[in-house]
Amino acid sequence: MKADDLMTYSREEYDWIEAEWAFHLHGRSAFLSADDFQKIKEWEGQLVPADLIVSAIKRYFERRSKKERPKSFIALSHIQPDIDKILKLRTALDRHESSDQIKEWNLVKSPLREDPKAQSLFKVWQAKLYAMPSAESPVYLEAFKEERQSYKDLIGYAQLNLGDSMESLRVELIEKLKKADLIQGSPVWDRSFDFHWSNLVAEFWKLPSRP
Repeated sequence: MKADDLMTYSREEYDWIEAEWAFHLHGRSAFLSADDFQKIKEWEGQLVPADLIVSAIKRYFERRSKKERPKSFIALSHIQPDIDKILKLRTALDRHESSDQIKEWNLVKSPLREDPKAQSLFKVWQAKLYAMPSAESPVYLEAFKEERQSYKDLIGYAQLNLGDSMESLRVELIEKLKKADLIQGSPVWDRSFDFHWSNLVAEFWKLPSRP
């Protein structure tokens, strides 16, 4: 791969990563240090997608919250094991439907589980997920975009079935984003809202999250 072909993060993606870091720190010093920024540049050079870093941040803080005495010092480099795990999962997915997919769908809450359109959207997403080429493939980015869009389609349909729960979930998320000092209506707000909203909808219905 030529140097000119290497993926670079946009200003918005850098801001998104920093905003997600602040979102999970809950009022602690949320600015990225020079070491943190250097780590991001390292991942950028390794072609790690920005959304994968955000997912890794989420997983790191989920693991940290379960520890009885978590370390007081937090650095972005601490999410490296989560980065490695997600990368390994994405590249290790085989190309065929497995019994694990059926098990995952059986865990989805009713009435969405019995909805034929929801199940069809799930199967489309899983097919694209399991057909993902390696990160070195020239068609990886295009395949990645298609897989991400198919998951958005599934979440979009699932949220239509939230009923009265939709508004309370939206209010809860908006308050959390405001506490992270995100500016409502800004590109970073929109991106962060979409990411966390997708997670909330998935958690509500017990849908599997994107790896």
